Amino acid sequence: MDMEQAVLRKAQEEADAILNEARVKANARFERESARLREEHERRVGAARAELEAALERETSAKETADRLSLLKIKNEILEAVFSRAVEAIRSLPDDGYARWLKGQLAVVPKATGTRVAVNERDAQLMAGLLRDLPGGSAMQLAENPASIQAGFIVQGEQADLDFSVEVLLGVLRESLAQEIATRLFGGEAE
Repeated sequence: MDMEQAVLRKAQEEADAILNEARVKANARFERESARLREEHERRVGAARAELEAALERETSAKETADRLSLLKIKNEILEAVFSRAVEAIRSLPDDGYARWLKGQLAVVPKATGTRVAVNERDAQLMAGLLRDLPGGSAMQLAENPASIQAGFIVQGEQADLDFSVEVLLGVLRESLAQEIATRLFGGEAE
């Protein structure tokens, strides 16, 4: 029986050793899998976070761009209103100031026979009088058809047309003064 006991004990020790070795291997495998799963989880969370941050950045950027465009549109509307008021201010100059302005502009136009001067309907009578009073007689005549302008005139000649409309003249000024006007109106640089 001693032999039997010894064999049983030996078998038990071997079984315990195998079991311990299996537990060690299982624990090691468990730790490796746990670490792999934690890394996988952190990678997925990081990827999701990066994707959300990128989406937020895109949305924020798009909204900032839309806001900037909206602000620029408002600023341009204000500038347009300023220049529209300037056209009206020229039209309503006191003491025949508009007529004197037109006469001054006509003075720089090259006189050629057959040249026609087109104005809006409202200015036709005024321009006809100014053309009669020009030195050099009837080299320039009032055009038959009115021009689609707010103020000023358009010279129509055989070789070229010259636009002296207030809109065009102020447009040229606007290009050169837009930054300064925007700075004065909005307290900073124009967008």
